[in-house]
Amino acid sequence: MKASMPAKDIEERIAALTDSARQEVIDFIDFLAIRQSKTETGSEVSDEASFWQVAGEGSLERIWNNTEDDVYARLLDR
Repeated sequence: MKASMPAKDIEERIAALTDSARQEVIDFIDFLAIRQSKTETGSEVSDEASFWQVAGEGSLERIWNNTEDDVYARLLDR
């Protein structure tokens, strides 16, 4: 892999992906940003479970919040 990839190349590759694959890319970017900020500040992640929870929230958001499950929520309201 190249040491540095121009932003245009990255954009073109992302544009070719499906919507769900693009969401995974966004989630991974969020994960990398969290990890990088921890590394740059020199602080270690003291609570690994919290770290992974934050890193996975974006991916799980679309699973937790969907219209298909609204049917089950209505059953609980009865």
